[in-house]
Amino acid sequence: MYSKIATIDGNKEGIAICFEQIGLLKLESGKFAEARQCIDSTLTIYTEKGSKYGTSNAYKNLGLIEYANGDYELAQKYLEGALKTKKEIGDLLSFPTIYEYIGLCLVGKGQTVQGIEYLKKGLAFSVSNNQKKLQLNIYAKLTEVYLKINDLSK
Repeated sequence: MYSKIATIDGNKEGIAICFEQIGLLKLESGKFAEARQCIDSTLTIYTEKGSKYGTSNAYKNLGLIEYANGDYELAQKYLEGALKTKKEIGDLLSFPTIYEYIGLCLVGKGQTVQGIEYLKKGLAFSVSNNQKKLQLNIYAKLTEVYLKINDLSK
């Protein structure tokens, strides 16, 4: 459907949204290469369109894929790129997830103290944005990190 419309009006945003959703489903099912292909397709479409919002989401999603795949360095690079653009365009709603995953990358690389600080930044933004589900996610991640370092008081 979206492909047909795109051939008529040249607008590929519907296709990009479909690729993004399929990519996120592939990520959830552990099919990282397929997820990466889908998100790369969204990045291409949004780059051609000049959409900072779209490209920043694509980089955020690539970061999530690389984190899940265990490449914390590359994941952090993608996430920091997404964060930079999100700051430029003022997309505060994306901050919690990006800070959360940068924090998790740092923890994964053994930089636990820095990672916790980023997780707390993500939590603070989720609270200020009233994003309850993200608050729960970040609290769960903080709990895991504190258990891992045996800081049961926190």
